[in-house]
Amino acid sequence: MVPLSIVFGIGATIVWPPIANAISNASSFIAASGGLGVFIYGFLNRVLVPLGMHHFMWMPFDYSAIGGTAVIAGQSVSGAANIFYAELPLIADGSLTTVDPSVRFAMFGFGKEFVTLGTVLAMIATSRPENRKAVAAMLVPIYITAMLSGITEPLDFMILFASPILWVAYSLFYGLGEMLLFVLGVRLLNMYGGIELLTLGLPLPMGVTKFPIYIVLGIVFAAVSFIVLAMVIKKLNLMTPGRSAEWSAESPETTMLSSPPERRKSTQNSRRWCRTSSTALAARTTSTPWAAA
Repeated sequence: MVPLSIVFGIGATIVWPPIANAISNASSFIAASGGLGVFIYGFLNRVLVPLGMHHFMWMPFDYSAIGGTAVIAGQSVSGAANIFYAELPLIADGSLTTVDPSVRFAMFGFGKEFVTLGTVLAMIATSRPENRKAVAAMLVPIYITAMLSGITEPLDFMILFASPILWVAYSLFYGLGEMLLFVLGVRLLNMYGGIELLTLGLPLPMGVTKFPIYIVLGIVFAAVSFIVLAMVIKKLNLMTPGRSAEWSAESPETTMLSSPPERRKSTQNSRRWCRTSSTALAARTTSTPWAAA
């Protein structure tokens, strides 16, 4: 234990402080750099998902003074999400007509709703025609989950395992989308997807939140991400779902029974076995003493 403690002590006192300073400087730069800072924040918040490091991006900005500090109704509030929640009743009753700009760090649900849509459509469109129906059946439920609840990990890792280059391109759209939302004056909180957007953002005055701009920009981003990512997939010949000649949605066992005659034969054998088992069970039951009584 003593050698381990020595190594840990050296790491904590010599190795970690420069890393901590670099993280602090990067956070300060992001917070002070306006649209550019939002782009870097949105990109890193997505591209770091496979490492789990994205939590070190969004949580400090949304729930600590790194994301900003504001005085709301006489109370000092820190963190982008906390500030918006404190402003929420004032926005709803019309006494507050401007939203603190720190909310720019709490709009990453935009990509979960629209960039994922463009990505899923690109994967479906670039799959082989014979696989397209199965690919759509797999990806559409994944998209609905991501769009409504913000759970994007199934799609995220599918993209990453297909190609790290595609993953970086996908993450760039996240950063670009959040930057444009901020530059165009959109001011609403949306971290967890469509359910939060509709229940928290839609009821607020649209003159304050600029909700229509959010939707229009989202449609544009879905279309642009579809076109660009489809081009990347085709140009680099990336093996996204359904593009490989060997790809199939059916297991080997299901494939063996894929022809209608064989499937009917299997069904008939199953029914015959059930009838035989039922007859044997009935005969055994009627021959027991308690059954006769």
